[in-house]
Amino acid sequence: MSATSLETLLGALGPHAKKLGDELMAAKQTNQHATIIILAAAILDIALNEPSGAPAQADNFAKSIAYKNRQSHWLRIRRNGIVHYAGGQGGFMDAKDDAEILEKDAEKALDVLAEALTTLIH
Repeated sequence: MSATSLETLLGALGPHAKKLGDELMAAKQTNQHATIIILAAAILDIALNEPSGAPAQADNFAKSIAYKNRQSHWLRIRRNGIVHYAGGQGGFMDAKDDAEILEKDAEKALDVLAEALTTLIH
């Protein structure tokens, strides 16, 4: 997913999600990988519930697809593993490749968010 396409999708959101979208793009520019994952999950949740913006017009079928698909589930689990660290369950590992794993997961989080927003907006 190109940054321009994601920015376009984020621009169609309501004001709350759009503001977090601005923060997401800033985190992307500065390689804040954990922040990207956390914000991507938050933006998806807000887009599904905020009463304004293009996703608010989506039908229940599109909302269900965006929320219940396997990739969106992965995003929520990954975010929760970072935010609610409990005994090594999905949080930051102590391995030397933490940075590489987070970077890959952040890229995946952006793709998952873009796919879900595409479902909600189109």
